Amino acid sequence: MTLSRKIFLWLLALILLFVVIPFTGIYFAQGAFVFPVPEGAGAVNPAAGFEPVTIPTPDGERLNAFYHPPGERGASILVFHGNAETAANQIARGSMLAEVGFGVLLAEYRGYGGSTGEPSEAGVITDGLASYDFLEGETDGPIGILAHSLGTGAAIPVAAARPVFAVVLESPFTSLLDIARYRRFILC
Repeated sequence: MTLSRKIFLWLLALILLFVVIPFTGIYFAQGAFVFPVPEGAGAVNPAAGFEPVTIPTPDGERLNAFYHPPGERGASILVFHGNAETAANQIARGSMLAEVGFGVLLAEYRGYGGSTGEPSEAGVITDGLASYDFLEGETDGPIGILAHSLGTGAAIPVAAARPVFAVVLESPFTSLLDIARYRRFILC
């Protein structure tokens, strides 16, 4: 074997080892980076005034969420949580909104909080739209959206497709690739 052929084979092996194999692994594991479902994240007993509700999605999933009817304001807020959280983690925030008279739906995503299915980008958007439609069926008042981190990925398409009086985004991400990069460095 010639020296140039040996060098070529070594370079090919290094490219496979340091480029192809890691990127292939990241591609197949990206769901775990972007959608880390918390351990033991089943349904919980919510705070007073919130009732557990099940929201069906158009593709057959069932989402576990928490709902509080509107008070004197008549408006409702749809709350989308971030990754590595569940709707139950938003009960304190939802309680503050309910105390000042808003109706509140603490939305859940497929695979989170005991809901059926596996999380995905398209699934989070479908779940957001189903949650909005559920809330719209429960109230005649206007609906606003409050979203954190991963939830901003549901909030923007929902706000583009449905009428909302306000959208508040906390810690929005610029792309799903940025989430994967961030999660990878946090896990290392």
